[in-house]
Amino acid sequence: MALAIPQKKVIKTMATSFAIKVRPKSGSQKCSLSKNGTIVISLKSAAENNKANTELVAFIATLLKIPREHVVIVKGMTTPQKIIRLREDISHVDLLKKLGIDAQHALF
Repeated sequence: MALAIPQKKVIKTMATSFAIKVRPKSGSQKCSLSKNGTIVISLKSAAENNKANTELVAFIATLLKIPREHVVIVKGMTTPQKIIRLREDISHVDLLKKLGIDAQHALF
């Protein structure tokens, strides 16, 4: 008689990382693509007391319709150039589309 061996569940956690440049205190929130292909995110908040970083995380989470906890700044807490990691599996094309810059991407 063979013994049944319980199967362990494998939980896959996919993540997506991408580079951005932030323009704090721009007067409005918007995403664009620079000529060299960098994602540029304009924010209303000033880059002081972590206000711009907090707004950035909330803005990205809102656009992508994911929880704020799934958006992490992994590099660049005090600089305009940042690396963002999402605890979501999303392609570059889908990311640009959800950020509202897919049409502009076709221009480059």
